[in-house]
Amino acid sequence: MAGRGKIVEVTLSRTITFNDERYSRARIEIDHVNYGLDPKTKLLNTVKRTSFSLADVGQFLLELDAMELAPGKEVEGFSYFAVELMCPVKGSELGKKFRLIFTTLKDDPGVIGTITLYRIR
Repeated sequence: MAGRGKIVEVTLSRTITFNDERYSRARIEIDHVNYGLDPKTKLLNTVKRTSFSLADVGQFLLELDAMELAPGKEVEGFSYFAVELMCPVKGSELGKKFRLIFTTLKDDPGVIGTITLYRIR
């Protein structure tokens, strides 16, 4: 994971229910969110694409509350999801469409993992 940057665990501002499970914490790949990965090297890009804080990413996760989604893929206990959301963060991106890629893990209940978040143009 070193090539994907810093991963931080945070407590959400409120508990959400997603696919009938309750989540109060998030594990966020914040550098992956803000820089993205080079498709060839799979390393972080050198130029920022966004400047989201951990709290900003948390606002996107709150948008998942009461959603029911089928995972796009399931591997070794991880369920991978992708969803398009309108940006809930005040500022220049408010109301613009973003794709959120996230995971849940059967062995780690209550934690939702954010892999990346990027603007859809």
